[in-house]
Amino acid sequence: MQQSAEITHFRHGIDFDDVVADTTELKTRIARKFFPRKLTPPKGMFRQDVVVRKDSERDPSRFTQRQYNRLKEVVFTDPKVGINLHEVPHAFETIRRLKEEGHTVMIVSNRTPRAAEVAAQWLKKNEIQLVFYPLFVHHDDKREVIETLDLMSYTDNDIENLLPLKGKVPHLFLFHTEHNADVDEPGITRVHGWEELRGRIRAIK
Repeated sequence: MQQSAEITHFRHGIDFDDVVADTTELKTRIARKFFPRKLTPPKGMFRQDVVVRKDSERDPSRFTQRQYNRLKEVVFTDPKVGINLHEVPHAFETIRRLKEEGHTVMIVSNRTPRAAEVAAQWLKKNEIQLVFYPLFVHHDDKREVIETLDLMSYTDNDIENLLPLKGKVPHLFLFHTEHNADVDEPGITRVHGWEELRGRIRAIK
């Protein structure tokens, strides 16, 4: 009981895609179904910079920008598809435990309103009650919204979303994935999964 009394409760923000929901895995599944002749990248690497060919290239195994945009539209905004997302391992259990311990956990995502609604339906289906702050913007800078939330920590799998928050949010966590494995940024702590993230959050004083 003494240990739990020492834990300080704060507000914590998390990204949605590939932090709570394994969006990359769903994109891979849908791509294999509708584009069976296209390149299937290594696990965790189904990203635009990996699978989309440049305008000057003629590689038929790679996606055109138009094909990739269509794939993303289906995965993010079609409720019949988006509802089939898998959770990132231990996400649900850990979120529930953090909330039981008194922490406030909220999602900050740059999904469009339509895509955010699909994500909210998925969370409801899985009985995860979280405040969802979609960013109705056309860029990746989450600073403006996050600065209004008085967060003690923010977690994202994209270093470009974390960099603008240095000096704005006390604790920044880079959620480990294959595509960010080589990133090493001072002031941003890498976490290898939800169990480590919970430990880091519980250690904040």
